[in-house]
Amino acid sequence: VLSKRYGTIPEDEASSLAKSIEEEAFSVAGAAFSPDDDGIEILQMYSKEISKRMLDTVKSRAATAAAADAPSATEAANGEEVSSSSVKAEA
Repeated sequence: VLSKRYGTIPEDEASSLAKSIEEEAFSVAGAAFSPDDDGIEILQMYSKEISKRMLDTVKSRAATAAAADAPSATEAANGEEVSSSSVKAEA
């Protein structure tokens, strides 16, 4: 479902991103560790952090890809100018 919506990430890039996400989530969950916990809360926090960071990563990557595919404002303006001058030349 996510790959249909946000696309896929090449394996080498995905591997490094996954490692980074896992380390960050582990760090956040580890900082919340308390000897009084039975571990379930830590596991839930860790899972939530991984999920959040994965979604943020794929959304960000998809937005960057979409921005790269869209023509810039300058290109659009130039395209309009070319079209306008072509129409004027034909008239």
